[in-house]
Amino acid sequence: MIIVKNRFRLIPYRSEGGMYYLHDNHTGKRVSLETKDQDRATELLVAHNEAAREPAFNLFKARVYMAASDPEVSPPGHAG
Repeated sequence: MIIVKNRFRLIPYRSEGGMYYLHDNHTGKRVSLETKDQDRATELLVAHNEAAREPAFNLFKARVYMAASDPEVSPPGHAG
């Protein structure tokens, strides 16, 4: 079994009005996620950890999202 440790984790700062911060376990740096919503903060955490783990796959996903939001962009796998 392979255990992959996440690069990032969430830290809620009550002293900052309940704002959520992202803590980079590799560098020790923290950055505000600019949200007080735990569900939204968790979504952003998952996205950051996925991006750190699988950058090529995330580029593909970004193209899919762009194609869905902009009809001028061809979806991945389609000539355009």
